[in-house]
Parts: sequence; C-alpha cells; structure tokens
Amino acid sequence: MRKTAAVLCIIIFVGLFVSGCKNSDKGDGTGGYKVYFLKSSQNELTYVNYKIDSNDYVTVIKGLLEYMKDGADSKNDCRSVFDNDMTLPSFKLENDVLYMYFDENYSNMDKISEVLFRAAIVKTVMQAEGVNHVSFYVNDEPLLGSNQTVIGLMDDATFVSDIKGNVKSENLMEIPVYFADESGTKLVADTISIAYDNSVTGMQAAIEALIAGPETEGLYRTVPAELKLIGITLNDGVCYVDFDSTFTDVMVDVTAEVSLYSVVNSLCEFTDVKMVQILVDGSSEGIFREVYSLSDIYERNLDIVLTTD
Repeated sequence: MRKTAAVLCIIIFVGLFVSGCKNSDKGDGTGGYKVYFLKSSQNELTYVNYKIDSNDYVTVIKGLLEYMKDGADSKNDCRSVFDNDMTLPSFKLENDVLYMYFDENYSNMDKISEVLFRAAIVKTVMQAEGVNHVSFYVNDEPLLGSNQTVIGLMDDATFVSDIKGNVKSENLMEIPVYFADESGTKLVADTISIAYDNSVTGMQAAIEALIAGPETEGLYRTVPAELKLIGITLNDGVCYVDFDSTFTDVMVDVTAEVSLYSVVNSLCEFTDVKMVQILVDGSSEGIFREVYSLSDIYERNLDIVLTTD
C-alpha cells in the first residue's frame, strides 16, 4: 500500500492556480513576457509582465531568470521562487530543449516549494523563442521525481493552470469522500456534490468536506474539525496534501489507518491521482500516530472500505 519517496525533488502535474498581477505565451511578439512569482501570502503562483528588447535566447532567458530572482515587488503581492541560498542556473539550448543546471541548494526545498519553483521556471522560460521543452539537472544529474524516476522533459502541458478571474463557470461533480463507520476501524464512502473549476480545487473541496465531517447519519469524522488545509499540489500522479500540525497533534477516535486512508482514498477518487503523500507544515518528517511515516507515499486502500450488498 505504501511506496517510499527517496528523493526530496518531486514534481507535479501541478494543478496550480495562477493569477496575474497585471495582464499580459512565447513572448507576446513585442518583447513582453510573463515572469512567474509566488504570491506573498499563499502557495500560489502569479505573474508580472516584463519586457526584454532582444531576440537572442541567451539574453532573454538570462534576463527572465534574473528578474525572477530579484524582481519581486511587494506592491504586486509577489515574492521570488528563489530562496536566498539559491543561485541562478546555467543553461544551454540544444535542438528545442533547454537544459538547466542547478546546484546542491535545489535539494533544500520542501516538496511543495519545489513543485511551485519548477512550475514557475518552466512556465517563464518556455516563452523564449526556440524553447519547446525544459529539462532540469541537479549537480549534473537529471532531476528525480517519486520513486527515483527521472522527471524528464517538461513543457507547458506539464503544468495545468488556470488564471483566476477567467473561470467562466464551475463544474459540478459527485465524488465519494471516505468517513469512518461506528467502530472507527472501517471506511465508508459517502457521495457528495462539489463545485470546482479545476482538478486541484476539486481536491480542495473534497478535503474540506472531509474536515467538515459527515452529514450522513451513522458516519463519523476521521480528521480533527480544527484541521487546516495549507495546500494541495499534484504531479506525475502523486498528490501532495499539506496540513497544519493539528493532523499529528490532535487525535480522532478512529484507528490511524482509517484516519490516514480517509484522506488518501478520497483524493484517489480523482482520476489524475494515483498516490498521495501527506505533509505537515510543509515537512515530510515524522510518524503519524506512531504507525505511518510521512516520508512515504500511499496508494488507495480498499481493504478497509465497507461495501454494501
């Protein structure tokens, strides 16, 4: 049921929200580019328009990266995806692939920060003329994802994003969310209707419903009512869900297995999600209720789900 994530550098199909500080793909034809930053108060990307008057790919990419590192502006509610210890990568363009080489500081990022970092870099440099794919290297080795698999080539299709404010309508879907039975040792699927505008907001809605607790008589909550969801990211079939410390500090009267797999099974109902890793305050260190390592990645567990005849 569980698989160990051996490397910190794990990537995401990112169902991220991206919002624009201003309004502004290959550049806009006039030297204008969208440069991606973190929103100051959230695990969310935003962008600022930036102009580079050059057609030389080296000049363009160098300018974009320098602005990503040093151009964050508090008045636009933006902060750099680069932390203070990270240096700008070297890079080269061969055929249509931009190879980017990062130093050992890359591995110091937590998983959600790494996903957002990679998404911001790829979405920014993909706008340079001639760049159709991006490949990351760390210490001259290909970047590894979950289960030590090479991430490989990335492009805009790797990172699915939506621009806030441009959502014309919400989707309504019915999805099972898993609560506890009376014994607290089994899970029961309770189908709920949720409104969402992309896969990540759908997953957020499912987790929020799990935290809110069941409305159906005879079902019981599996996670604390005061639990806070910090963020959700998705990549290569792995969903990373980040809770505050309530997840590990406050115990609900169900088994550890039921509590953990209520989260895992609920998220695995989304077709893009194959496995789930739970983080606490952005960290994968620690043991949940002295049983389940947070450094492990978990698959759906149907063995503890009660079914009706």
